[in-house]
Amino acid sequence: METGPAWLRLIENALVGPIIAVASFVCSVGNIPLASLLWANGISFGGVISFIYGDLIVIPIILIYRKYFGGRAALYVTFILYAGWSPPE
Repeated sequence: METGPAWLRLIENALVGPIIAVASFVCSVGNIPLASLLWANGISFGGVISFIYGDLIVIPIILIYRKYFGGRAALYVTFILYAGWSPPE
């Protein structure tokens, strides 16, 4: 669905990609068919890449970060991973 300005769609796709990955966590291999489905339905390349790499910030892994690094560090790592994998196109 290509509605709105291209720059806005790019930002939206890059921000929403990891959120979809967290919500639909299956595994790293299972993300590829879902990513191809997103690509076929109009999400940008940046959104697809963000979705694929977003499997490193799923809830179970964030809880592991919290257990080993503490809550503040877990939030920091999660933010860095999220922001780092929202690439511009």
